Amino acid sequence: MYKKGLFVFWVVTLFMLASATSAVDAWTEKEEHKASIEKPLYNTVRNKLINNHLSLFMILQQKLLLMNKLLASLKERYDLYRDRKPELTYASHNGRTLYVGGSGPGNYTKIQDAINDSRAGDTIFVYHGIYRENLLIDKPIVLKGENKEATIIDGMQRGAVINILSDNVTVKCFTIRNGSRGISSINCSYLVIMDNMIIMNDDTGIDLRGLYSGKCNNNLIKNNLITSNGYGILLGAISSECNNNLIKNNLITNNGGGISLSSLSSRCNDNQIECNLITNNGDGIFLINGISSEGNNNQIKNNTIMNNGEGISLISALSSRCNNNQIKNNTIMNNNNFGIDLGVAMFSECNSNLIENNMVIDDGIGILLGSAYYFSECNNNLIENNTVMNNLLGIYLMGSECSHNLVTNNSIMGNGYGVGIMGDGYLAAIMTNLYPIDNSFYLNRFINNSLANALALSKNNWDNGKVGNYWDDYDGYDKDGDGIGDIPYGIPPFEDLNKDRYPVGRFLTNVTPPVDTFSPVIKIIFPVEGCINFGEHYWIPPYPIAKKYWGTAIVIGKVHVKVKAIDYETSVKKVEFYVDNETEPREIEFKQSPEQYIYRWVWKETMLWEDHTIKAVAYDEAGNKASATIHVKVFCIHLPELP
Repeated sequence: MYKKGLFVFWVVTLFMLASATSAVDAWTEKEEHKASIEKPLYNTVRNKLINNHLSLFMILQQKLLLMNKLLASLKERYDLYRDRKPELTYASHNGRTLYVGGSGPGNYTKIQDAINDSRAGDTIFVYHGIYRENLLIDKPIVLKGENKEATIIDGMQRGAVINILSDNVTVKCFTIRNGSRGISSINCSYLVIMDNMIIMNDDTGIDLRGLYSGKCNNNLIKNNLITSNGYGILLGAISSECNNNLIKNNLITNNGGGISLSSLSSRCNDNQIECNLITNNGDGIFLINGISSEGNNNQIKNNTIMNNGEGISLISALSSRCNNNQIKNNTIMNNNNFGIDLGVAMFSECNSNLIENNMVIDDGIGILLGSAYYFSECNNNLIENNTVMNNLLGIYLMGSECSHNLVTNNSIMGNGYGVGIMGDGYLAAIMTNLYPIDNSFYLNRFINNSLANALALSKNNWDNGKVGNYWDDYDGYDKDGDGIGDIPYGIPPFEDLNKDRYPVGRFLTNVTPPVDTFSPVIKIIFPVEGCINFGEHYWIPPYPIAKKYWGTAIVIGKVHVKVKAIDYETSVKKVEFYVDNETEPREIEFKQSPEQYIYRWVWKETMLWEDHTIKAVAYDEAGNKASATIHVKVFCIHLPELP
């Protein structure tokens, strides 16, 4: 299997390289007429995608290289599993309690000695201290630390810190550091990994795998801090299963990648990733299926994914399926490449997925649906009720088999292009049929997109036969006052091909324009959480301090509050600043500072290490409001100014 995987990997890579090379060469031979129409608009985005490694070719190449690396690294681990894996047993964990450390009579000094002497169902309680060990758990037990900050297992750079070779194991309340992997398992189910600090491991923080007809199912990863590892959480399967796992309430930051669910000739279904904070990683959440795999019915919801290279990616490659997944209620901000990506390549499908109620803000591309290369499908997906704002390109559809998708009830505001419908960045240059068709857009609000509200190089549907979209640059009349424009809205560059027949806009009559119904967008950008703030500067303290105060900003001296507030329909009228549960504002700012969209307040008051909550509320001209809060811990001695 290992050699077969390597062979398939290199064949696919060479094929993709050959296809891309021939397509790029052919680009230079395009007829002048076609280039003159498409080049000013199309190439702006195309070049940006290539510069940011956003074509599906480059993404898939990178991920196939990752698969190749995993195949090589897993062979050694599988040999260990094959020799040591016990028969499947389940335990109620109501057996004996063994103690490690501390001063009690008969306590163990090494954790591994206690594991060796334990029986199925036992609990091993470890007192605080630094234990320099590499553990092997081969029976169903509970391993519990006294205090996760002070109970430390150090792997000494000698492989995995904790290797699990049994089902029904619990590991909780430890700092797990300084190994190749923090916690590693092969073909184990019903694991509970919670309330740990998993830091500074070279390859992976948590690495759970199913191999060769094995299973990696029904595991719980919850309430962990995972930081400064080669990768955060990797769940994967090769010729096996990785199903029904729950990853919840973890803080995953400053790793090479955040969360990855990957499969090779396997099933990776019905997993839930929810309520995690994923920030400053290479990837945010990555679900990739390669070579006859499936990744279906997974749920990614209520996560905050910020400042990563990529936000959420669902990739299906090489005869695989990635269907009926849900991406809901996530906040996805400031990711370099894209916010949400559904991508398909070669004999694969990514169909009937739901992208709903997400905030996708300040990413390279907001939402990308794309099929690349041959015989792939990205169809019948629903993009609904999302706010897509301040991205280079809001919603991007690419590839000939990207069709029958529905985009409805979204607010698409402040992007470069609101919607872009284009071909694959390489092959569409010479094959004009590689463009998305028959996708539907209606009841969306296109507001203040600087380059164009929409750009479509192929025919799609821009209304449902009764109502279309709201376009802030519509300049037609509504003479009968029915709220629908009298002339269609044309989508460039082929406006005769793409028309919204029932547009809504700010009409050229005395009819009252549409009411501003959307609230402003507001974000507190200073003080900074988890940092020590002084003046308008901040310092990231040593790790234990930063973790302790994550969610709180430590402030020394006056509290300088800086807020960014934007309204894309009218404008922000004012921003009010409140403290704790007060009903009267401490400060009201009607004007921006010299920095665009920035509002400021300086709180001057003597506070001796006090805890407070600061709330900023932005109002637009129509009276809609939005708020943001931050918790602060303040030490300030304020001397009254002399008269």
